[in-house]
Amino acid sequence: MYHIVEQSEGRGDNKKAVLIKVVTRGVTTENGKVSGMFPLKSAKGNPLPCLKVVLEDPAQSDHHFEVRWSNYHEQVSDSPGKFRLVRVDHHNPEIIYQTENGRKILDPIYRSPLIDYIEMAKRFGTEAAWSDDKKPKFLGWVWGPKQVFLDAPIDMAETELLDAAETILSERFGDELTAEVLTLFVEHPLFNKFYESSFAV
Repeated sequence: MYHIVEQSEGRGDNKKAVLIKVVTRGVTTENGKVSGMFPLKSAKGNPLPCLKVVLEDPAQSDHHFEVRWSNYHEQVSDSPGKFRLVRVDHHNPEIIYQTENGRKILDPIYRSPLIDYIEMAKRFGTEAAWSDDKKPKFLGWVWGPKQVFLDAPIDMAETELLDAAETILSERFGDELTAEVLTLFVEHPLFNKFYESSFAV
């Protein structure tokens, strides 16, 4: 079953685990590698109001879903901004290789680049899974919370209406998880800055 996954927010001493993350930067890729990051801006030139919740199912490790909210025009209403449901496939992860003088180190037998498992764990929290054989075999990856995937996210649905977002999420994830997800958005100070309830007196 799908569940909400913790994300890291902040840096250094201010770093913390959160269930809903403020997104401030986008990622640029070049030749299949992350080449840089850029600040997300609203139509007014301010930091883009943007939040993200990640949903994973342990039985389906080839992808995860993200529920994203952003408010490009910084509108204030009972349904501000836009909700998007995207699927992120795990087919094309960023892999860190061992290097020497800027060049990849090759395996002396197979002549393939050697993966830097320690750096993968340090940077992404990603761990390699190995067999219990006398000569362990690589079984696959256990993706860390900061693992970068280079596959373009697939847009599954998009709406500017909070009620419609509830319907879309309920159809895929059920009422209980949908309520948890939308509560995280509605109770977040950044969303509340623009949320104006139609029931307000």
